[in-house]
Amino acid sequence: MKIRFLITSVLSLAVILSVFSLLFLYTYYDSEDYTVNAIQGPNEKINLIIDPGHGGADGGAVSITGTYESAINLSIAIKAEQISALLGYNPILTRYSDVIDYPEDAVTIRAKKVADQKSRVSLITSTANPVLISIHQNKYTSSGPYGAQVFYSNTDGSNELAEHLQLLLSENTDTGKRNSAVQIPDSIYLMNAINCPGVLVECGFLSNESEANLLEDNEYQLKLAIIIIGGTVGFLNQLK
Repeated sequence: MKIRFLITSVLSLAVILSVFSLLFLYTYYDSEDYTVNAIQGPNEKINLIIDPGHGGADGGAVSITGTYESAINLSIAIKAEQISALLGYNPILTRYSDVIDYPEDAVTIRAKKVADQKSRVSLITSTANPVLISIHQNKYTSSGPYGAQVFYSNTDGSNELAEHLQLLLSENTDTGKRNSAVQIPDSIYLMNAINCPGVLVECGFLSNESEANLLEDNEYQLKLAIIIIGGTVGFLNQLK
């Protein structure tokens, strides 16, 4: 028992050291036209809202292995929450499980989805100084497309944050696909109803076999969370 405890403790320490090493890499990232300043300490004025897309009656897309998008989104979001807290921010998740309490009059799946989205918007708009990061997974009719892509709201600062995260994701994920940040379509209610900086990160394609396997891998999810949060924190500190 003591040996097992020692091994667990050593592994936990290794994970923590790896997280901070990667955070140093992604938060102090420099590019030709963009420099992210060093972390200057906790920022009590910013509340990072991390939105694991879908959940409850809405499982989202399904990977080729049968895993629901909602489960992958939540796993990445929880890791992102923990990293945010380590960096001194105030992370808030829009959901903490795949169980969602719906209003009694929300009987159909569509009604439940609408009620859930309105509840998330209410949380975001009632939070002081929020910055929204919505976590999703992509899917296409063919297995060809791959790579992370960042979408941005039409609110101030969203475009710049999205472009910054897109660059980090393109250069530091295992796929290395260079996509471009794109404005969110009008059909995405949550991203168009907020009044704060907001980005939606499609972490990869569940329809691509190799990428789907990565997206279900715990270590790769941690890497995504580090890039997204490290990049966001660095971007916010640069604005101070």
